[in-house]
Amino acid sequence: MTVKCKMIMQAAQLEALLRHEEKPIYHREDYMSDEWQDMLLKRQKKANDSSSVAVSCPSSRLMKLPLSPRSVSKISVSFTSSPDSCSRTTSCPSHALHISNSSTSENTSKSSSPPPTNSIAQERITPQWREKICTWNFHVVDYYQIDREVAAISIHYLDRYLSRTLVDTDSFLLAAMTCLRLAMKTLHGKDRLSTGTVTTMSRGMVGERDMEEMELTLLFCLEWCLNPPTPNQFLGYLRPYIALCLGEEDQDQDYHEHNDNNSVMEDIMEIATFLTEISVCKYEFLVYKPSIVAFASILCALKHLKYPRQTVKRTREHVSKTVLGYDNQGDADEDLTQCSASLWGYCMENASLMAFSSSSRAVIS
Repeated sequence: MTVKCKMIMQAAQLEALLRHEEKPIYHREDYMSDEWQDMLLKRQKKANDSSSVAVSCPSSRLMKLPLSPRSVSKISVSFTSSPDSCSRTTSCPSHALHISNSSTSENTSKSSSPPPTNSIAQERITPQWREKICTWNFHVVDYYQIDREVAAISIHYLDRYLSRTLVDTDSFLLAAMTCLRLAMKTLHGKDRLSTGTVTTMSRGMVGERDMEEMELTLLFCLEWCLNPPTPNQFLGYLRPYIALCLGEEDQDQDYHEHNDNNSVMEDIMEIATFLTEISVCKYEFLVYKPSIVAFASILCALKHLKYPRQTVKRTREHVSKTVLGYDNQGDADEDLTQCSASLWGYCMENASLMAFSSSSRAVIS
């Protein structure tokens, strides 16, 4: 296949992926906002009965999860080391995941009687909960040598589920662990993480039957749409266009085959990939489309590698207009600006990227 034919095929695939990300089912809402949580709370109260609270997803008995009103301060993720959220590790971490409950309520500490079972949990999920789960996901897939895309897709499942369901700590943990296993089965078509392995990581807080029931709940809630677009997918399709804009002859025809680790394009894509994985863990990037996150990561990589400002600007204008179809004065362009600024902040804070910059070869203007 000639280079020209491959470019045409990649352009068609990118266009299909752009249409794919516009599907409403794959949109994620700011579900941790007070307004959204209040809406879920009202919906749960309407469905409340004497013993349990039914979740909003269609199902049978499996869809009813008890919400016990406990005062929970945090989720604890135990590792043997404390690497960055998305750092790649080769050592075996302690994969045990547990929840530490510390009562902050004075009434709870004074009362020895259990809370009523028909009340609704007041403790709301936080970005810190989500980030710890995401960190844990990346450690697990690294240890078992699974594609890191599994971690990104599992968080996508979890976000969509939480935007429709009010959960307590136990339900959150169960949903998160089940999302990881479901993403593994979806992406690789085989079960490399058995139910028993995953439940062992929960230190007995999650049972195998619980996960099987939750998997059915997720499938209904996600409407069986299990192939969401991710920033990393867009990176692969954007690579040849970036190389063209920069005047680089990218001899590596396959993004996943690193034939020349010292090339400029490899440096750019390595940094961009790292930044997209940071965006997976950080809740603030939930509102941006995957294509915007991917392109913003590339622009930050160019800036980090000391490309001239005019080169970065020209690349942005060309790819935005001719490849992604963004209007330079529209909402997408504004989102790209905001997303780039947020990613750049994390880029400057990360010591790994600073070390990477000092070791990478100079860019010829």
